Amino acid sequence: FKTELATFKSVQNNEVYDTSKSGSGTWFEQRIAEYDVVLQDFCEVVGHNDDSKIPHQRMYFRKLLPTPET
Repeated sequence: FKTELATFKSVQNNEVYDTSKSGSGTWFEQRIAEYDVVLQDFCEVVGHNDDSKIPHQRMYFRKLLPTPET
């Protein structure tokens, strides 16, 4: 699938994310769902986050390209 994936705009722009930043089952293992944090993560991924008002560090979405975050 490498050639097919290379045609994706997100891959070409190094904007590929997954949902494993806090572990593989974090969402289902936490007692209380944090919908607000997921929404803030998503807003940062798509570029609609204002860090000057409320700084946010992603908890659920992990950037995979150009290199994976730990």
